[in-house]
Amino acid sequence: MSCRDAAPSHFIQVGFTMHIRSMAWRLTGVFVSLLLVSVASAGPRGDVPIQACCLPLGCMELTSTECAVLGGVLAGTTFCVDADSDGDGVTDACDECPSDPAKVFAGACGCGETDIINALSFALTFGSSGTGAGEFDRPRGIAVDPTGRTYVCDADNDRINVFDSAGTFQFAFGSFGTGTGQFNDPRGIAVDSGGRIFVADQLNQRVQVFDRTGNYLFMFTGTLSGSGFFLPIGIAVDAAGRVYTADPINDRIEVFDSTGGFLFMFGSLGTGDGEFDNPSGITTDDNGRIYVTEISNDRVQVFDSTGSFLFSFGSFGTGDGEFFDPIGIVVDGAGRMYVTDLQNDRVQVFDPVGAYLFSLGGFGINPGQFDDPRGIARDESGRIYVSDSLNNRVQVFDPVATCLVACPWDCAPPPDGNGVVNIDDLLAVLNAFGTTDVACDNAPDNGDGTFGNGVVNIDDLLGTINNFGACP
Repeated sequence: MSCRDAAPSHFIQVGFTMHIRSMAWRLTGVFVSLLLVSVASAGPRGDVPIQACCLPLGCMELTSTECAVLGGVLAGTTFCVDADSDGDGVTDACDECPSDPAKVFAGACGCGETDIINALSFALTFGSSGTGAGEFDRPRGIAVDPTGRTYVCDADNDRINVFDSAGTFQFAFGSFGTGTGQFNDPRGIAVDSGGRIFVADQLNQRVQVFDRTGNYLFMFTGTLSGSGFFLPIGIAVDAAGRVYTADPINDRIEVFDSTGGFLFMFGSLGTGDGEFDNPSGITTDDNGRIYVTEISNDRVQVFDSTGSFLFSFGSFGTGDGEFFDPIGIVVDGAGRMYVTDLQNDRVQVFDPVGAYLFSLGGFGINPGQFDDPRGIARDESGRIYVSDSLNNRVQVFDPVATCLVACPWDCAPPPDGNGVVNIDDLLAVLNAFGTTDVACDNAPDNGDGTFGNGVVNIDDLLGTINNFGACP
């Protein structure tokens, strides 16, 4: 099994020693401690076999009980292994594809092949209308942690409902109010690499933070400048632990550190590049890019990690690539963007540069149909989760993939990406030269053994030329 490399969050040191053999993430000058919830029940460690446990912050040698408490996955080996054979930043013990630098998870097509997602198929649904356990009154934001646990903002019931990977209700937390752990219209939710849950408590004008069992930890608010309000709807946490909130009233994105300390903000009211009108959904990718949906401008804008505008796509309408109130967004490991198109009752899928790929949905109550789709999330296997708000349910979809032999130099976006390095790929590298386009940043960063150095440069151009006509 596998775990993604991700930055650590804040952890509390506990009274036992844990030997860290390897990390899936480079830690520089950071002291990592671990939050362990009630491991006393596991008994003495000396009598329990130690195993390699894949956690979002790396591979650690733990007992199976400790691994489960932390939401980790057993790697199937006794020890964490220092080797990173493919140089992708994830140790072999936690890499399903240790010889494939392009993949950590085998995905739909397995290692050594590229997954070209061309459809989503209905897998399951859970939830119904009501106030009881596992029931909803207008579910909104949704998030999935690395173990497959699903967290849903049950907005009008003012609580968070929690389900396992099969859609079985586990527990709920929260109630209406202004106190700690209470909510007034919770809209957005995100989970960080340490399992902490961040909830955009909109009408209480705050973000509340909980541990993975729903225990309240702390809260923070925005700058309260401009209109005097901080009304977060969308919320995301990136690999470095930074928290992003979309504030539709102030038409801006606010960025915080992992403790809620304000860092910076960007955006203002308008229709131009980098301006917003009712920003609602937000997510980030593994390269630090920030993706924002705008309801009133009917588009998606993409920014770098500093908030600098990169590009946008979409306009008002009902056709392919057009939107009528886009609200939720999630990005997969290949850079494909999945957007909930609220009033069009569908999910639209785009390639990494915003070109339309396909859509699913339509108004209705049948599986695969929607009535007011809002939140959207993705799990580690690639499954897509959609909160179908007025149908008071969550629908889950599996990716349907066409498989191509892996060819990282075939970096042109579909339909030009065809498994062979040709003139389209050479032009794609030239067009992306000097940018952080992950699709075309494939040359090894000479010196540290990793693939890609964050910028498309001369090495990538030469690699494309050297592999011209290859990857049959």
